[in-house]
Amino acid sequence: MSHLKKAPEAGLLARLRAAGCRITPPRRAVLQVFAAGAQHLSPDDVLARARQLHPRVGRATVYRTLDLLTRLGVTRPLYGKDGRSCFTRIEHGHQHVVCSRCDRVVELKPDPFLRLARQVAQRTGFAVHSQLLEFYGLCRACQRITQPTGS
Repeated sequence: MSHLKKAPEAGLLARLRAAGCRITPPRRAVLQVFAAGAQHLSPDDVLARARQLHPRVGRATVYRTLDLLTRLGVTRPLYGKDGRSCFTRIEHGHQHVVCSRCDRVVELKPDPFLRLARQVAQRTGFAVHSQLLEFYGLCRACQRITQPTGS
């Protein structure tokens, strides 16, 4: 996976250092997974991808780093119906629609939501630094399953 070999964003590293965090090689590997644009990854997915970059990444490092990134507002856990979590990067906003039956996720283009975030900031006086927007409904395949067939 050569797309994972690029260095993590300088801003992400700076945020972790400003929070007093050491940047160890295993932690850097976890950061690189998210810096490469990875979305909707379970902790096991993060571990597998990080081990491609640094074979000695441990499960505890992955969980501690995911917790740290969540506290810093970089990632957010999303929970499926089965209660299992996956993590997505929300630092610059994240929007998607989720099927409430099969848990299919479709990413949405951010443009209209960035405008909405600016409007919210203007109306509320908040300095909005990120947003996570989820729509729930039934995907086309699940709609076909629930629609009565014939009369």
